[in-house]
Amino acid sequence: MTIAPFTLRRPEGPAASAVFSSPHSGSLYPEAFVQASRLDRHALRASEDVMVDALFASAPAAGAPLIVAELPRAWLDLNR
Repeated sequence: MTIAPFTLRRPEGPAASAVFSSPHSGSLYPEAFVQASRLDRHALRASEDVMVDALFASAPAAGAPLIVAELPRAWLDLNR
């Protein structure tokens, strides 16, 4: 199974002058990664910024693009 590292949600109306990003809220853990990790799933999830994507969810309706991580920070840090 291939998981896209992020989703780009495009603005729905006139463009705003901001881009919103939630690079550490990804929570789709490839099973092979979990099995190879020394950490359990709970410990891996401790690095997530839970619900930041939900906090910014209305950005596209306000005209701003939103970049949302799908893969977790422990697998791929989109800020790096």
